[in-house]
Amino acid sequence: IYTDASFNNKFILPAISGYYGPNHPLNFAHTIYCEIGSAGAEVIAARLALSRLLDYKHYNNEHVVLKSDYNTMVNAMNNGFKDKQCNGEFLKLRKIAEKFPTQVLFQYVPRNSDQGIRKADAMAKRALKDYYGE
Repeated sequence: IYTDASFNNKFILPAISGYYGPNHPLNFAHTIYCEIGSAGAEVIAARLALSRLLDYKHYNNEHVVLKSDYNTMVNAMNNGFKDKQCNGEFLKLRKIAEKFPTQVLFQYVPRNSDQGIRKADAMAKRALKDYYGE
């Protein structure tokens, strides 16, 4: 699963996306209705992507790898997080990840280094533009 968020300083609301693969029914991209920075939006995108997979009737307890270009989140989820990073969104993400039968691997993927992360990025940007009519 690839996740991303798009944030533009002239807009208040960020957009998030989750890309599971070409034409996958779980793919999503939309704005979120809260004033939150890009870091928080990245965590919400990951949380929603995992939640959707957990609820998916065709998920059969396979190993899950979530790829993101938000390295802080990846490090926090794989290595534990310090108290100052231990905000509500990180905790919610951790709780969702712990519901999987095998440990979810969070993997850092530099922006534009991989087709999947580029697709997630494009989906989030498109959702932001569509919402604001650009």
